[in-house]
Amino acid sequence: MSSATFAVTADQNGDAGERTKGSTQLHPVAHSHAETNSRGWYIYPSLRFSAAFSDRGKRLFRIELPMCGIAGIWQRDGRPVSPQMISAMTDVQAHRGPDDRGTYISGDLALGHRRLAIIDLTETGHQPMSNRDGTLWITYNGEVYNYVELRAELEAGGARFRSTSDTEVLITAYEQWGESCVERFNGIFAFVIWDSRRQTLFCARDRFGVKPFHFAETGPSFLFASEPKGVLASGIVPREPDWRVVYRYLALNLLNVDNNTFFSSIRKLPPAHTLTVHRNGRSVLRRYWDIPTVRSGEQRSDAEWIEEYEATLKDSVRLQMRSDVPVGVCLSGGLDSTSITRIATEFSSIPTKTFTAFLPHPLYDEREPVNAFTKLTNGKTEPHFISPELDTWVHELPKVVYHHDEPHAGYIASTQWEVMRLVHERGVKVVLDGQGSDETLGGYNFFVESAAADLVRSGRVPEAFRILSMLEDRRGTGFAAGARRLIKVAGRAFLSRDHLFEIEGRWNAAGLPLSQEWSSQFRRFDITTIEGTGSRLDDDQRTAMFVTMLPYLLTFEDRASMAFSIESRVPFLDHRLVETALRLPRHLRVDGTTTKVALRRIMKGKLPDEIVNARLKRVFGTPYEHWFSEKLSDFARDILTSHTFLERPFVEKRKVPRLVASFPAAARSRRQAFNIWNLVNLELWFRVCVEQNAGVVPN
Repeated sequence: MSSATFAVTADQNGDAGERTKGSTQLHPVAHSHAETNSRGWYIYPSLRFSAAFSDRGKRLFRIELPMCGIAGIWQRDGRPVSPQMISAMTDVQAHRGPDDRGTYISGDLALGHRRLAIIDLTETGHQPMSNRDGTLWITYNGEVYNYVELRAELEAGGARFRSTSDTEVLITAYEQWGESCVERFNGIFAFVIWDSRRQTLFCARDRFGVKPFHFAETGPSFLFASEPKGVLASGIVPREPDWRVVYRYLALNLLNVDNNTFFSSIRKLPPAHTLTVHRNGRSVLRRYWDIPTVRSGEQRSDAEWIEEYEATLKDSVRLQMRSDVPVGVCLSGGLDSTSITRIATEFSSIPTKTFTAFLPHPLYDEREPVNAFTKLTNGKTEPHFISPELDTWVHELPKVVYHHDEPHAGYIASTQWEVMRLVHERGVKVVLDGQGSDETLGGYNFFVESAAADLVRSGRVPEAFRILSMLEDRRGTGFAAGARRLIKVAGRAFLSRDHLFEIEGRWNAAGLPLSQEWSSQFRRFDITTIEGTGSRLDDDQRTAMFVTMLPYLLTFEDRASMAFSIESRVPFLDHRLVETALRLPRHLRVDGTTTKVALRRIMKGKLPDEIVNARLKRVFGTPYEHWFSEKLSDFARDILTSHTFLERPFVEKRKVPRLVASFPAAARSRRQAFNIWNLVNLELWFRVCVEQNAGVVPN
């Protein structure tokens, strides 16, 4: 039997009522294993019944059959929604929640949901969920960590609750505070509330876009889903590529830098925004939070700043440890994830399970720092390791592309995939991760260059050169490299980000087999960067947070974790902590060649010295440039010399043999390895996500 929700209306005495406005009356086809009761209604012993109230006081009984994901469609011209359509939109996202499923269908509106039970494992957390009188319905993905405090505040104002779920807190908060309720939420979320009184869909996404929200508008139809595949499964949104996004990916190795996707008809709700959709076609987009752009000028000692940051970090971890199932940690062996793990052990009565991917290569083997940290915790952690095999990874690539709905631009996606597989195999449903620290505390090595650019701007060129030379010494490259880097930094000091993108894009695209006629359409990248704080370090941190780095890292984090039905949480992105981090004096973020200064001071004596004192960021990833000397070259050659690839509109056929001849160089050059990797992933994306090739689409 196909997945669907079947609803019948009945009056409050239990008698069958006539079809009411706002409710769809459906009759399931007789099934061999179904029974009928005295009223002739079909009863499925293996299914649950739940009740809510419709708009006009009728009791609406819902029979939940297998549904999946967060999805919905509103036909604003009044046409009824097909149960098969909402079923298709949710079925394709089954991996996002194996514990429960449900839909709400009301005439021209349908909401779908698939649940991964983390808080309130009982049936009272079932979604879609309504308020008491059935005038509001919510479908929601994520967690609001401060739901306990919000619930107490709402109860003090007279609210009464039927469950312990955070979902009911959200819908009650909307009922009490309206659209401004999101400003009170501390968490990771994407949700939609149908307000039948106002005839609006209220859509919201968390401050950093940890949880995804994709939507499309085609004629009078408004569709949304957690993942693009959910929107596409409706059958009314075309699978057409956005060629500007494709070019940007190839030329700049950038993903998720704005609200566009690889599909031309599908967009993303921006982080920290709400979208109110009205029946008349009007949509109102509102930003409800922003990072501070001007320093407060507070006169405080370093010790006071560090004390505030440490207290907020601990409170963030405490809140994000709230769960009715055990919480693990993705542990890379670097400063961020070991700090999270160290604090998490303080809030756990059992050993915290940690999950680490390693490769037998000096740059990618995390076992030594992880083992040193594990020893220091004295039994408070339980380490688990996985080592990805090249053959396995090549075999998994189509599945990874399928779950991402886009090609992916780097080693992090592949390593995260293997870590999440390990988490799933060990039976853990929630993990903490260290994403966000590098962007908010200036952790990337290029932020040292950003700080040096500020010195160049202020005329302190010798000091900038000294810092850059020290950076190159640690990399083992020496004086000449320091001089070259100073020239690069001088350009960064005075050129806008747009100019830098254009220079890098043209230089990189020249090494790709791209058609000149095709690529000439996309010379301008139109990437919105954050400028104007007066500091290149501040500008670059904010751009990394909202444009170039964090958005695609969080996308990979979500897709890899949810592919294995795991919720990943990011304590460094508690908005209170981010606001504190960006108010820190610059020398507590980047000081000379030392990054994340505040966090290093906090964790000194609590983590192994080799982790706290490491000055160059460890590479957490996959050695494509080394794998190209093995079987990856053969795999890439087969893809890039195939007839389907050579016929793509962006490919210049005569340039492909030169690219293939460069494969030996890819074994020595990370940039060249990335160029080849991106082309391979793009071709797989066309086959899996656009053309839905039956030979490569995962089951």
